[in-house]
Amino acid sequence: MSHLRLTAMKALMKVTDEGGYIQLVLSKLMENSDLSGQDKALLSGICYAAMVHLQPIDRLIDAYSKVPCAKLKKEVRAALRIGICQLVYLDGIKPYAAVSETVSALKKTKGASLSGYANGVLRHLLRDLEASADRKQLGGVCLHEILPSWIREKLTEAYGAERSAWLESIFETRKPVCIRLDAENEEEKKALLEALQEKTALRAGRICPDAFYLSHAQGITEWPAFLSGRLYIQDESSMTACQALLTLLKRASYDQPIWIVDLCGAPGGKAGMIAGRLGKGGIPSGMVYCRDLYAHRVELILENARRLQLENLVGEVKDASIAYPEDKEAFEVVLLDAPCSGLGVVRTKPDILYFRKPEDIPELAALQQKMLDAAALAVKKGGYLLYSTCTLLPEENQEQVIAFLQRHPEFAQEDLLAYLPEDCGLFQRHLTLLPEENGHEGFFISVFRKHE
Repeated sequence: MSHLRLTAMKALMKVTDEGGYIQLVLSKLMENSDLSGQDKALLSGICYAAMVHLQPIDRLIDAYSKVPCAKLKKEVRAALRIGICQLVYLDGIKPYAAVSETVSALKKTKGASLSGYANGVLRHLLRDLEASADRKQLGGVCLHEILPSWIREKLTEAYGAERSAWLESIFETRKPVCIRLDAENEEEKKALLEALQEKTALRAGRICPDAFYLSHAQGITEWPAFLSGRLYIQDESSMTACQALLTLLKRASYDQPIWIVDLCGAPGGKAGMIAGRLGKGGIPSGMVYCRDLYAHRVELILENARRLQLENLVGEVKDASIAYPEDKEAFEVVLLDAPCSGLGVVRTKPDILYFRKPEDIPELAALQQKMLDAAALAVKKGGYLLYSTCTLLPEENQEQVIAFLQRHPEFAQEDLLAYLPEDCGLFQRHLTLLPEENGHEGFFISVFRKHE
């Protein structure tokens, strides 16, 4: 089992010391590993919990180590991080096994000479943990204050202290895997669900009829439904944006095929959902152009289009911040899922809490504004612009909407309450989806219509 801890240490160092992203780092490490499925699940659990709780874990290291966390040798720091994570935040792991296996892993690295020191730090912390009845604090450290102070302050300013604290508690939980089923009809959907229930427990989404949450997704890319293109891994929040748009299109009066462009669309989840439903159930037919700035990400779009068997989905390498002359009023629908701070998807991308800095927010807001202005030029008269982010900050959401409408009086904001269930989120014509325990991530959606 020390091999598992060693891999966890490598993963954390790849993220915190080399700038990697935990999803991609783990995927690569697991791909080249001989770990069992059960061990891979434990590895993922340790790494995600460590990244989510990195703020209090590092404060615990400072409290129990004579050498400050920032000055420790990186291998020792990684070992202490995963050791403390197992002791404090993970159930089902025997404490003394967690310590011994973690120390054994450290002995296989360049930090081997300090394994005794790490062992002493972990055992000291463990003694205090076992002697304490308080599960909220240890060594003077608040164990569940996972957010950097500047993020907590921004969320408190936007949502109030009580809701901000609730969001912080949600961010500590693991998000279940959510899938979208793309069945041709109800009979096929029923058959797909029956086949999936042989592999995992399923729970229907709360907002979208084709969203389902899985109790586990081990080996999902080899499941027949995935290979046949009937299953796509996508969060229900992202599906909600598509559902609002599809409902809107169904009620619109298009008698000709329409053109849709997704400006920041890789890997193609929203574009694929929309393309697969065009021409069905009263929704107009048409083409979807899905773009990204990088060629390797456009290849992911094309790969998904092939698997989903979508001939009306095209991938393009283009920059969403540029207003291309050929795009001028070329599309009935423009989607802009803009680059953002990502503070709605902390559970999926916990490294956000480590990398994101206060100065990023105005820079991202400026980029979003530039992209919105370019997107506005591409919308035909009478057409629609969908703006979305996966953050919860007003600077990137509500304030962007207000500023956009001031710059572009040729647009009016649609009321999304007319297209979505009234209890699915916070409506103010636009929609803010707050993350739900055992449910979807945080998301923001606004739709504008260009005057005729």
